[in-house]
Amino acid sequence: MKKKSIGVLGSGSWATALVKILSENTSNINWYIRNSDVIEQIKTDKKNPKYLSYVDLFYGASLTVLDYIDELSFFEFRNVS
Repeated sequence: MKKKSIGVLGSGSWATALVKILSENTSNINWYIRNSDVIEQIKTDKKNPKYLSYVDLFYGASLTVLDYIDELSFFEFRNVS
């Protein structure tokens, strides 16, 4: 069965745990993070410096870490009430 690509938004403890689990079962993960310092540390150290810093995140997946402010800036968000 072909493994799917998936995206994760945020870099908190839940997102970090989700990326860890997904990296063991998914071939391509796009991780959207707001803080550019955290992005650089994850790319360099392969760990989230703020949450679950003892967990290696690159198991077998292709993990792309992106600044979601830049990536999602073309969307127009409206308050729907």
